[in-house]
Amino acid sequence: ELWLHRNLTVQVSDNLYAALVAHTMNTGGSHDLIQLVNKKSPALYDWWTTHYVTGKGNPKPLPGLVFRRKSEATLGLFDKLEFYN
Repeated sequence: ELWLHRNLTVQVSDNLYAALVAHTMNTGGSHDLIQLVNKKSPALYDWWTTHYVTGKGNPKPLPGLVFRRKSEATLGLFDKLEFYN
């Protein structure tokens, strides 16, 4: 949370903050994601759901990580708690 407090320059909803915390806890944080949030970029959802979805050096997206990123983005941007699988 401290990392988010240091890098967010805009006020965000509680759900977006919670989704950003979850993403940061799972990935270590992303300056690219925070920049998109700070700019209120329309590309935010697409970026969020297509990055940090691979693991162990494998370039192929892992379904579980794809589902996790979609759930985070949906909660944060659309205020809907959905689980994908």
